[in-house]
This record gives sequence, structure tokens and C-alpha cells, in this order.
Amino acid sequence: MIFHCLSRRGFPLAALACLGAPALCRQGEPAPLILARAEKKRVRAVLSYQIHCPNMVASQWSVFAAIAPNFPGQDQTRTQMVPGPVESRDQSPENREIIGLVLPGKGNQINTLSVTVTYEATLYSRVLRPLTSGEKAPPVAPLRQVDRTHYLASRGDINHASAEFGNWLQREKLRREKGESDTSFAGRAYLHLKRQMRYDYQPLSSRVATQVCKAGKSDCGGLSILFVAVMRANGIPARVLYGRWASSAKPSSTLGKTPYYQWHVKSEFHARDAGWVPVDLSGAVEGNAKDPDSLAFFGNDPGDFITFHFNPNLVIDSGLFGPKPVHNLQYPMWWWTGQGSAEPKRLVEDWQVSTVSG
Repeated sequence: MIFHCLSRRGFPLAALACLGAPALCRQGEPAPLILARAEKKRVRAVLSYQIHCPNMVASQWSVFAAIAPNFPGQDQTRTQMVPGPVESRDQSPENREIIGLVLPGKGNQINTLSVTVTYEATLYSRVLRPLTSGEKAPPVAPLRQVDRTHYLASRGDINHASAEFGNWLQREKLRREKGESDTSFAGRAYLHLKRQMRYDYQPLSSRVATQVCKAGKSDCGGLSILFVAVMRANGIPARVLYGRWASSAKPSSTLGKTPYYQWHVKSEFHARDAGWVPVDLSGAVEGNAKDPDSLAFFGNDPGDFITFHFNPNLVIDSGLFGPKPVHNLQYPMWWWTGQGSAEPKRLVEDWQVSTVSG
């Protein structure tokens, strides 16, 4: 499965301007920080997805989609799919929530599968800023041990435990120094990667962390995976966020020669004193030429993104062929049995987002 992104132009992060890059990068504890969170809006997003294969006579289809999680960036989520699905979990160690079903190929469904997935969520902006005079930081709950284990693991594309990745970290001086806090190291790593990496979208390129650091370039997925791998390698829990922008697709929008439906990938790391801090490295990389010291995409989430699931490399019981590896679920994954061929196939997709009032 291929994933895509279109990064957005960053904007000045006034709340962190008084810190500046040196304050984030210096050794020792920085000024106390708080991750300010505010409700932005509630949205309803409808993902329409149709697969038409004229040379196929399907006897069965199976189709699966992600269930949007609740976390500091979004809550009160609701995920629905038509045809009506069954809730389950992927079979990887992370056990992420999914929905799906097996249905017969009959009528128009002998060569066409139409799926509609509706996501609802209340979105929140999050801004990392210094504490004001007299302000007290709210307590930050420690991660559950099971979550800490998942978000430090070297698995799949996030392969930071490899000797190759370790050697790269040493060469790039991306090892945490004594006394360097979670946020200080993350800020230093962010600025380093922002200056060293390039944005490059190639649908079939590898997003594996060791391949991205070797190439020195990738798209939003590969750059987010790389940042998470650097964090985890230094003992800081981190995760990749797969989803889409909370705005409707535009008919004329493309990424390269591919029609673009608001796909994007971000990341976040867990700081002991602040909680889950959002980072959009691809946005930072694309804006680097204008301002290499900008922190506009570090600790700043405007609340305009719907997360479908955390991290790549799911394992889904296909219902037809047993467990199957799936890189991500930015759009539904499907399988079929029957006669003929799925090629050539025609995919018709749409993504429409509206604000929910009340």
C-alpha cells in the first residue's frame, strides 16, 4: 500500500519564539514548558472509495478500515463504514482497532466494490510554550507500561535497533547527551533533520528508517518514521500518525501526477514534563530554505488533521487468505476471491469534510 502527503506551509510559532533554537538545544533542563491544548472544532469526514475491475467475477470481497483513536489531538471519535462492518483488531503487537467484513460478490459487486467510511472527531490545537509567571504546569500522567513498550519498540519500518541505524546516529551526533531533557533533545534532533533531509515523494520508495537516513530524503511518511526512530533510539517514546487533513479534497489537486485526497503523516513524542508533543517534520523540511532555525512545526498542532491510526505495519486477518501485512490504512484495504483479474482496475476516491455544530 502506498501512502501520500502534501505538506503545508508552516507559520511563526510565537509561543516558542522566546526560547529559540539555542534554548531547545542546549545541555541541561530548558525553561519549564507547557503543552497548551484547546478545542478547535468537531468535524465529520466522509471517505468514499470505489474499486472497479471489469475483468473480474468476484465470489467474495473483504474490506477493512481504521478506527480513529482518541488521544490528546482528537477525542469523542466515531467511525462508521458502509457496508456495515464488524469491529476487530489488527494482529500485530500493537493490536490497533479496525473495522471490516467479508461480503459476497453478487449483482454489481461481481466487479465493483464501493465503500464509505465516515469519521467524526473533536479536534484540538496543541502549542508547546513556556510557562508564564506564576503559572503552574498541569501534571503529566506517565505512560502505561504497555504503551511505553510499543512506542519504544524497533519493529517494521521503525528499525532503529539495527547496527546500521546506530552507526548513522553516531555520525550525525544524534545521541542524547547527559542531562539533556526529552524536549531539548527532540528539538535538537528536529532542527538537525530539518536542515539535513530533503522532501521527495516517490510512490514506490522505501520508508524504512535505515533507507531514509541513507537516501537523505523522503516524503511525509518516511520523514515521520525517521524522526520517530531517532526518538525511540534515544529512549523517548514516539509514534507516527497516519491520516488526512481535516479539509475536503479539491478536484484539481495533485501530488506529482497523482490525484491528491489530503493524505498526510505526522509524528509526536512523549516528554515526561509535557506529554505528547506534535511534530510535522515534512512541513519543516519543505520550509527549511526560508528559515532553517524555525520551530514552526515543532510542538505546534493547529488542530486541522484527522488521525486514523498510529504507526505503520499492521497485520490484518483478511477473512479470505488469513493474516496479511498492511503498511497503513489511510484508505481501505481489500481482497477478493473469484475468477478473472483485478487488472486493469479503476479507483474512484473522494474525501469531504464538514464542521459539526452543537
